Amino acid sequence: MTAVVGHGVAGVAGLPAVLADAGRVLVPGGRFALAEPLHHARRYDDALPGLTAHEQWQIDTALGQATPAHARHAVDDLVTASHLGHLGLEIDRGDLAPTTTTLRDHDAVAVHLHTPPVPAGPNPLEAVRGQLGELLAGRYETACHQLLDDRGTVTIRTPTVYLSARRARAGRR
Repeated sequence: MTAVVGHGVAGVAGLPAVLADAGRVLVPGGRFALAEPLHHARRYDDALPGLTAHEQWQIDTALGQATPAHARHAVDDLVTASHLGHLGLEIDRGDLAPTTTTLRDHDAVAVHLHTPPVPAGPNPLEAVRGQLGELLAGRYETACHQLLDDRGTVTIRTPTVYLSARRARAGRR
């Protein structure tokens, strides 16, 4: 039996709970794979036009703080989880690599700005508006669309934790 956990599932329940459930339900030799995006650390590849470096830093910070705390600590949880023997799991591989999102038109930019990156969290515009005010939120939205006009695409990189593990065979716990 193999279990594959999609992007962001661990951010909802918490990585330790997901790993504990995997250790509980997998048959001996069963495999488990997880990809957990670190939305609090995602960044645009290019500077947003019309914003100062300080304003872009403020926006990046506001977006990161809008991610629930348990989802911001996936790397810490992965390090802790590297000792999974008590759950009956053996790590095959753990990596941190970027996931790239490319927005190619204004509709895609609008969807990005109005879609929460994590369940029950604010969308990017709400996060910026709530922490930095309506004026900077409006300038942020305009800058994202202007970047598309200037470059032809908007590229966003999100660091993602990848983990694969397997349930120990009987007698190897």
